[in-house]
Amino acid sequence: MKVSIAATLLLVLLAGTAFGQAVSTTIYDCRTAAVAANAEVDLTTTTIVVTAVRYNGFACTEVPAGPQTAIWVYTGAAPTVAIGDVITITSGEYKEYYDLSEIDMGTYSGTVTTTGTMAVPVLAMGLDTVLLDPEAWESHVLTLLDGFLITELLTYGEWNALSFDGGS
Repeated sequence: MKVSIAATLLLVLLAGTAFGQAVSTTIYDCRTAAVAANAEVDLTTTTIVVTAVRYNGFACTEVPAGPQTAIWVYTGAAPTVAIGDVITITSGEYKEYYDLSEIDMGTYSGTVTTTGTMAVPVLAMGLDTVLLDPEAWESHVLTLLDGFLITELLTYGEWNALSFDGGS
């Protein structure tokens, strides 16, 4: 009897996920693979602030900011948010798009809701810290404390840098 109840419960849970049931989660969980790629997600349980806006989406950071707490949100059109907006996201698809972690709102009928405003979290660190794990700092707003020179702009907001002491 216990086995059939457990099996039935598992089938109900799987059916809910398969039929558009969004996973309530955090940016950190998406970025650290606690959430499977291509999962439908709701980001409504933490404080998230918009840190940059472009013509087809925006970057946002979960507060408190730290490694793996920022992500790109692809909207497919001009977003309706502004830098400093505190938001929630309902029904977006978490994915890796050419190695860029993102929430895809362009193909979902989800919503981005502004709930207030706050200062953008800016993390200050040395370039050596960033270079230890560049992926952890993707989509973040960073202040680099040591001297460096951007030597090449790449796609998706990436860049190559050379520190003043000759390292890279």
